[in-house]
Amino acid sequence: TCREFGLLASRMLKEFRGHNSYVNCCSYVLLPPSVAGRGAGSGNNGSSRHGADGRFLAVVTASADGSVRLWDGRTAEPIREITPPIPTTVTAVVHDKDSIVRSKSVHTVVHLHSQANAMVVVPRCDRAYLMSYSGDVLRTYVRDDVQGSEFLAAVVGSSERYLFVAADDGKCVVFDIHTGKVEKIIRSFAEDCISGGRSG
Repeated sequence: TCREFGLLASRMLKEFRGHNSYVNCCSYVLLPPSVAGRGAGSGNNGSSRHGADGRFLAVVTASADGSVRLWDGRTAEPIREITPPIPTTVTAVVHDKDSIVRSKSVHTVVHLHSQANAMVVVPRCDRAYLMSYSGDVLRTYVRDDVQGSEFLAAVVGSSERYLFVAADDGKCVVFDIHTGKVEKIIRSFAEDCISGGRSG
């Protein structure tokens, strides 16, 4: 479950409920009406329309249940569930208060502006995906130096040319977002982070 709270109202405004496990990240994004199957001039009585082009405010959540979900940001209604093609050999045990869920956790979603209607989806496995908001895989990012290493965190550079991914072997893998090619592997990444933190 993902909840939206009002800073001025100091109360919960909306609840986005539907995932089967923990929500790892959530974000707002403006999407074209076609993503929700609407025409440019349609919507829920115009409540979700945002601007002359009909773009609407959406909430995107990623969960330990292995899915990414799109929601109407104004009504909290579900729009679509997207499941990236995570390898079947990848599985993790997530301890929930009600049950133990075997999952393929999606921990990061980064929205791109330079590439229209696309997002980078990063599960805890050995690959990441460039996906459309309709659920199509546009590109796959895989390391070419080792196999089986899991991606733990990711961020896109300000130019949106490179994807930086921290792996569980302590290295940072730099991908070209547009080609999927590994541009560089920063091997002392973990040591630099630790030493930098100690030095203040």
